[in-house]
Amino acid sequence: MLIIKNLETINLNIEVTNVIVDFKQQKFNADVIAKLCDVLKNCINMKQLSLNLYQNQIEDKCLTSLGPLFEQCTKIKSLFLDLSCNSISEKAQQDLHLYLTKLTNLKEINLNLDYNNIINLQPASSLINVLAKNPNLENLSLSVCGNDHYYHNLYEEIAKTEDTNIKILSLRFNNICFTPSFTSQIDSAFQNYKNLVDLTLNLGNEKNEFSAQINQIGSYGALTLARSLQNLINLQTLILNLKLNQINDGVKHLGDALKKLVNLKKLQLQLEDNQIENGVANLWHGLQELTNLQYLFIDLRYRSSVFWVTKMLEFIISKVTFGRLIKFDFSWDEQSEYDY
Repeated sequence: MLIIKNLETINLNIEVTNVIVDFKQQKFNADVIAKLCDVLKNCINMKQLSLNLYQNQIEDKCLTSLGPLFEQCTKIKSLFLDLSCNSISEKAQQDLHLYLTKLTNLKEINLNLDYNNIINLQPASSLINVLAKNPNLENLSLSVCGNDHYYHNLYEEIAKTEDTNIKILSLRFNNICFTPSFTSQIDSAFQNYKNLVDLTLNLGNEKNEFSAQINQIGSYGALTLARSLQNLINLQTLILNLKLNQINDGVKHLGDALKKLVNLKKLQLQLEDNQIENGVANLWHGLQELTNLQYLFIDLRYRSSVFWVTKMLEFIISKVTFGRLIKFDFSWDEQSEYDY
């Protein structure tokens, strides 16, 4: 393994297969990135590459160096690329799209484009479609939070994907407003992801300096999301974060969807700060249908009645009785820490 924190510490070995570059918060410019890529492209046997370029001075010119690197190092199977908190334009996204398609042996990719002031995210949306067509790709993770854009086309591009072999999919984005015109895209979003066994959808909102860019899922959004999820019958792991989304009684639709996911073994639901009293009964009934469940993390903080919390605890106790490991988290205390 080769770990690089600055260009002076590089001890190059062309036989190295695992390279970790930690350049976060260094404010490096295009010249430094170009030198880095010139060095790395000699590692022709590299199979794992982690590039952490968080909060540098990455602009369009910087990303052009990735092209020759990916052309030369085609054996890469696992790629972690953090470009968050930089200044990447639409044109740079298109270039990145082209560069990544050269990695035909890629099995796993984690791409972070958070907080780049991106207005048009169409290239990143199309990237999902193109990467998903790679027959070797099994694990795709994309984060595009903090960009001034409603990500409707993300779901549209997901729906376009055909015959994908992706088994693990993780999506994190904000600033989504569910509208009637958006419904058809959501309903068909995952219809071609028949091999999916692990899905993470992080649509939660946080109370921080970026809170102006929040999701607006609502009850209607919970309904359309449930329709999209209920057909993923091969799912074994589902992580769904809907914190602070005003889904209210829309939680009942999630309960209807969950009971159809009969192969679920791990379920994590973050529903805190939603007024879900009127729909939590359906959620409880949906959970009862999950006979294969081995791990449950559920957060109902601040907005759940004692009655339904008691029902949830009864459900947990019944599972433990049958020898299954169940993890449950509930608290009304704002100071409580999550137990992951």
